Amino acid sequence: MYGLLSSLLGPMFAKEMLEIARRKRYFVNRVLYGLALLFTVFIVWNNFRARFQFQGRLSIHAMADLAGGLFIAVSGVQYGAVFVFVPLFLCGVIASEREERTLEMLFTTRLTDREIVLGKLGSRVAVVLLLLLLTLPVISLIMLFGGVDPQAVWRAFSSTLLATFCSGACSIYFSTVTKSAIGALVRTYWWLAVWLVALPMAVMIPATAVNPTVRVVRICAGILVMIDPVFGFGMTLDGGSYKQMASALGSWFFPVTFVAPAGWSCFLLWRAVRRLRLAPSPWALRLGELPLIRTLRRDLHETAQLRILGRERRASRLWFGLRVHNPLWLRARLVRVYDREGYIGRIQWLAWGTACFFLLLMLVFDPRNLRRGGAGIAFLAPSWLTLAALTAIFAGSSFVGDRRRGFLDLVLMTPLTPREVIDGTLLAVWQHVKRIYWLPLLLGLFFSLTRSSTPLGVICSIITATLFGILLAVHGTACSLMAKTLPGALVLTFAFPLLLNLGIPFLIPIFGHGSGPVLWLLSALFLIASWLSIRRRVTAATVGCYFIAVHVALACLVSCWTLSNREEYPILVIHPAYMTIQPLDGDSHRWFPGLGWLDPLGCYWICLTVNIIWVRRWLIRHFERLVERTDRPSLPVSAIRAGTVRPHAEMAGASSDT
Repeated sequence: MYGLLSSLLGPMFAKEMLEIARRKRYFVNRVLYGLALLFTVFIVWNNFRARFQFQGRLSIHAMADLAGGLFIAVSGVQYGAVFVFVPLFLCGVIASEREERTLEMLFTTRLTDREIVLGKLGSRVAVVLLLLLLTLPVISLIMLFGGVDPQAVWRAFSSTLLATFCSGACSIYFSTVTKSAIGALVRTYWWLAVWLVALPMAVMIPATAVNPTVRVVRICAGILVMIDPVFGFGMTLDGGSYKQMASALGSWFFPVTFVAPAGWSCFLLWRAVRRLRLAPSPWALRLGELPLIRTLRRDLHETAQLRILGRERRASRLWFGLRVHNPLWLRARLVRVYDREGYIGRIQWLAWGTACFFLLLMLVFDPRNLRRGGAGIAFLAPSWLTLAALTAIFAGSSFVGDRRRGFLDLVLMTPLTPREVIDGTLLAVWQHVKRIYWLPLLLGLFFSLTRSSTPLGVICSIITATLFGILLAVHGTACSLMAKTLPGALVLTFAFPLLLNLGIPFLIPIFGHGSGPVLWLLSALFLIASWLSIRRRVTAATVGCYFIAVHVALACLVSCWTLSNREEYPILVIHPAYMTIQPLDGDSHRWFPGLGWLDPLGCYWICLTVNIIWVRRWLIRHFERLVERTDRPSLPVSAIRAGTVRPHAEMAGASSDT
């Protein structure tokens, strides 16, 4: 099989597969994916366990219901993992080669453009297929309990393969037409979200509001099934919907749903092959070639020059008259250094347009929903999520990008202090995310005026999200300072919010009311292990784990007084998403029953503030040591303190003097 694929996809596929087999992160991804499946199976079993205990025995119907729930949960995790892993694996395969000037070396070989693109695509898709094969034993065992249609299993698996192909084609296309890997990753996730989520919402909301009949809803759903793979996958899991569509259109309708997504994916692959040897050019340059737009640009050239001069004058001053003295912050105010192509900036404007579009839809078709309690959460939760994702991306790529461009080496030669470098980088991250930061603030003001949320709840949500965003930015810059590659920095940066929002809540279904003490014990062990690891060897992984352990331990310390309550507050009151979204729900008496609202929020704000100050001071104090260990294998800290190993800067200075 491997030889057949190598002959079809070319030598690039064989070379990439050999490199992938030697990289540890792919083995780690398989372990994490297997653990996610294990947790999914446990959660479903935990939900059905009370029913089995009540009946006293495992009946046939109960086992069939359990099997159906497990099949839906495992298939959903598998389908979601495709859209998470495929862009991560594929968005940098060509963009990174273009950044590092190694793509030109491939052009000097006898490899064709088709072999380069398909070889890189096939190697990463093969890795994802190996992850998908991990679910086959689980689903095969589930089918022994009954309640699962074998045809539904094959329909779900074929839909997952289609999603893999579609997301892979989209990722390789944006990796080809984008200069940087970060830009390709953001563009891929954004357009997948527009295609798979925003487009169905834009169609179904007016359809159900104007003419909420079953016939209209079925027609719209039938159209979306043909162009949106998510609808087809959801129909495979819902047997009733599949039978209705099959009775109305015939059994052939399911293979037809593959035509439009597969055809569009083939078109993207063809465009990727055609655009491989061309320099990536933004849409602004392409539109500028039109005669009308060229004339308008010529007329507005003088105005643009005056605007640039005004921007340079305004960049050195803030709104309240103070001057910007930090050169790194001034650099970010003049040029968006972490978004050189401007794709992420345009995506932020598109986020504004999307929010305004859906607000307008609700104002026109169903204005009463804007006054309900969940309306503010429906708009503010995606806004805060987008802000957190962009903050992690910019912070995680800050120092790594400067080091790859050689700018960090120039900064280290200047008389800038570590405090100025760290603060300037954090302010540069703020300069890049401030455009999207104002969106949830204005949405919160709007929904407080519509009485969907209270002004107090909006203010509390803004404070919590802002403090956590600052902590995420500090954590991301620390990981970026220590990491050697961009994927390593981003993985460590995203591990922090994912562990807090997704990992720790798994303790609730496992240990129930005893999850608080278990978390305290685990956090203490994690803190001791990370502290010993960072004393023995300073790497990006040890620094990231140490910061996460300190935050969890500090959060457990400020939330230990909530253990006496019946609710699972030791876990919930340190959950960033819960503490941000919960104040948006109605009156303050319903936020945290039995605790009030000021005590848990105040303790959590103190935890975030203390953690921000501590991480920043730690980075400033150990800045020189951290920078000296990013370009060579890590050395034990004890050896440096004892003087047996000389720092890198002193060794370089001694060699230059010699």
